[in-house]
Amino acid sequence: MDFYTSDIEAVKQAKRRDTFRTHMFHQVISLVLLLGFSAAWDISAQKNAKTKYVGTHTLEPCQQCDYTKCTIPTECKAGLVLDRCGCCRVCGLEESHLCNLEEEIALLSRGRSVVPWHGRCGRNLECRTRTDVDPKVIRKQNICYCLEPGLVCGTDGKTYTHCELEAEQALSNRTLEKMSDGPCRVKPKAELRVAGGLVKRGEKFTLVCEAVGYPRADVTWHLSKPGDQGISRKMPGDFEDVTVTTRGAKFENQVISFLQITDFKLDQEGDYRCVADNELGVDTATATLVLAELIDIFQVKILILGRFILPQLKFLVAKLSHTVHISIKISFKCSLTVKNRPFLMGFDF
Repeated sequence: MDFYTSDIEAVKQAKRRDTFRTHMFHQVISLVLLLGFSAAWDISAQKNAKTKYVGTHTLEPCQQCDYTKCTIPTECKAGLVLDRCGCCRVCGLEESHLCNLEEEIALLSRGRSVVPWHGRCGRNLECRTRTDVDPKVIRKQNICYCLEPGLVCGTDGKTYTHCELEAEQALSNRTLEKMSDGPCRVKPKAELRVAGGLVKRGEKFTLVCEAVGYPRADVTWHLSKPGDQGISRKMPGDFEDVTVTTRGAKFENQVISFLQITDFKLDQEGDYRCVADNELGVDTATATLVLAELIDIFQVKILILGRFILPQLKFLVAKLSHTVHISIKISFKCSLTVKNRPFLMGFDF
């Protein structure tokens, strides 16, 4: 009886182990696909997002000023300005903050407008409508612009606009001073606006890299394909559907570079490195692009990921196994080959 019971218990334990392994495998696959879909969704949303602004903002109409209710702020980076009703002094808005034009303030003082109340710009600043954004993507915006153009280098080694320096000086009790006109000499810092994600076959995709440093950096792009083992190639290379363009930005210490792929394919997936270089140093930023497409197999839609995802998935499972202190061995044999690529499940762990 004891042997019989132990055999049954052993079978149950084996089933529980198999169930657990299957569950963990499904969790890993779900996590990878979720991360990929999230990245693809973010990229798609950035391309197609159209901000809509509906409704009105109701405010109390301004009454006769009661100065006894006014309290004067003590720490204002951009100095003091009048509030919506022109009665009390409040902190002025800083550079690049959303603000209200004078014609909007006139409407807001009467208590009703189709725009929200942001406030007035502070010292040496002017509220203007932005001209550097597409109003079809981002609705019309007014922000505070510094009236004194150009950059300066502070005694702390950081680069400021004139208004930014004034704002920092207000909080530092004038311990921060201007060291020289123009940007501070520093090595570049590279930053990608999109970190990568899943890309459909034939889709157009653009990577944007901004480098900040002075002297202004030279920017180049390099691609490392799956299995290249550290070898990279300078872009656009021999790809006819890849272009690289670089232009200056608002300030003399900024440069923006665009890498555009007009017809994404399997041979173009991998790690794309933006390299910013000047005489003081080098910095890089990397985006990973993976080919993803849906195909029909026996009238069932299957998501096929490029070969780049397979080593990433193996690493994820290995890390997960180590974390929960279990040993997972998954073997999946599948002879299916789609467009010279392995089916997603056709690999061993």
